Amino acid sequence: MKKTHFPFLTRQKNKPPDAQSDSPASPEKSVDRIEYASLSDIGLRRSVNQDSYGAFPADGQSVPGSKGQLFIVADGIGGHVGGNTASEMAVNIIQEEYFKDDSEDISESLLKAFQKANQLICDELSCSDPFLKMGTTCSALVLTPQHGCIAHIGDSQIFQIKNEKITQLTQDHTIIADLMRRGALTEDEAKKHPEKRVLSRALGIEAEAEIDILPNIPLQEKKSFVMCTDGLAKVSHEEIKNVVLAETPKEACRLLVQMANDRGGGDNVTVQVIKIQ
Repeated sequence: MKKTHFPFLTRQKNKPPDAQSDSPASPEKSVDRIEYASLSDIGLRRSVNQDSYGAFPADGQSVPGSKGQLFIVADGIGGHVGGNTASEMAVNIIQEEYFKDDSEDISESLLKAFQKANQLICDELSCSDPFLKMGTTCSALVLTPQHGCIAHIGDSQIFQIKNEKITQLTQDHTIIADLMRRGALTEDEAKKHPEKRVLSRALGIEAEAEIDILPNIPLQEKKSFVMCTDGLAKVSHEEIKNVVLAETPKEACRLLVQMANDRGGGDNVTVQVIKIQ
């Protein structure tokens, strides 16, 4: 389990609605460190693990400057070779582009990194051949001493857990989720829909990708984040919360992956658990 030490942490203005602090007028807080762990598993029915993930810098040491600690999960689509290649490319390109960008705005750096990854994956796997559609979901979380930021496309997910409540910070970019948000489909109808896992957005599918950015996420002690691919879909949000609150990040990852496999293991599953101490 990695530990990263931050020198300070301050309360932020302009907080995103889904990540609002319960006490906006509370005094500034400081945090000594974050602890995190990651685990990826092929599952029980797949022959190749098309998930990729990373935490950067990989040594987990304190980070000079304002770029913070970057966490990424990606779930490749479109076939064994192409999906695996696309997810690996996403992780590698995004971390490289993010840290070399000289902008002081981490949300701008993340967006540029995602756009570059989309361009290169598209060039490599998809856009040159209209019959070869391969790509990847991708969700990234940056934690700096001041605040957090998320960039996201696809149906991998990022949750926050605070005050014993779990909230999904990302929106699923699937055809069914889009219809539900527009009120065109009920939850019961969605469960039975034949296209419930078909993505509406992903990296590498189109020359231009629409990326969700969630900036200025306030950080506080005892808050946790969970990042996962859709292989964890059969584990409920409440179960995720209970495991993360009760266990260390390393043990939480192990238990969540085990729960996914115990319920069929029909897909690759990747989990990252990050706790602010």
